[in-house]
Amino acid sequence: LVLLALNQDTQAPLDTHSVCVFLRDHLIVSCHHGNVRGLETMKRRMTSERLLGLSSDRLVHAMVDTLVDEVMPLLDRYELELDDLENRASRDDSQDFVDRLFHIRRDLLHIRRISGPVQEVIRRFADSERGDVSADCKLLFRDVLDHVLVLQDLVNVRLEICNGIIQTHTHASNERLNK
Repeated sequence: LVLLALNQDTQAPLDTHSVCVFLRDHLIVSCHHGNVRGLETMKRRMTSERLLGLSSDRLVHAMVDTLVDEVMPLLDRYELELDDLENRASRDDSQDFVDRLFHIRRDLLHIRRISGPVQEVIRRFADSERGDVSADCKLLFRDVLDHVLVLQDLVNVRLEICNGIIQTHTHASNERLNK
């Protein structure tokens, strides 16, 4: 299982990490380079929620669920920023406005690009015929798959908003130039 995890910073481009997870009966091995915020969250959850007593497939589910859930606050933040940018689109001609808009658009395209392979990996676990994923855990993976599908829809909506803001800004800039 190879997942892509995001580390987010407010101004820097999204940082993507590959997280390799090997699952066997009573064994999980994960490896990655650098710090992955979602895995740090998972470590905290393991000690606070007593996840260490769970089966290996449940732990993998908890890991995948945590990595997927880490993206939602970023999308929420982008929604607020896009609302602000949308309100300023027809009157703000600054380079900062354009830079921020294209930064958000680039990040959303990046999330869309990596969510497809993540969706496929989770779908394989949800539909797995292998014996290392229990039937009840398959349901949990289907729930995570639903979260990924919602995430993809939210990304697409925000990309449409970005494109609308770009069109509004371009039209307003052309109007100012023609006066």
